[in-house]
Amino acid sequence: MTYVSLPLASGSVAVLSIIVNAARRWREARDMGVAIQPHLFVSLAQEGCGILAPVIDSLMHFYEIALRRPMRTACGEVLSHDEDLLIELLSGTKQRRACLGDSGDMGDAFDTALMSTRIMVRMAFSLPAIG
Repeated sequence: MTYVSLPLASGSVAVLSIIVNAARRWREARDMGVAIQPHLFVSLAQEGCGILAPVIDSLMHFYEIALRRPMRTACGEVLSHDEDLLIELLSGTKQRRACLGDSGDMGDAFDTALMSTRIMVRMAFSLPAIG
């Protein structure tokens, strides 16, 4: 079975919610100065997808590089602009170059992190694969 980097559909709301929560935990870990992947793993494992800790860590690292500043998070069901943009990038409703400009090789690295995240999320949640 081959997994491809298709955007995550809007029907994957629960999955996208888990990713937003993981992004918030990532930012929290960075701010507290604790080890990021173990911090992420604790919450992701409760959702049955602890395997996503490294890919979320990488995605968020490159996202902040693309943003050129720390990601701003919100609380509860309300999303910050940065969280909303991350979801739009993962779902394919927006493209990085249109939103964040051309950041050269680092932008390309972020695009790769987006693709890797899409693939790993499909695998972790047994979403339909193409191939």
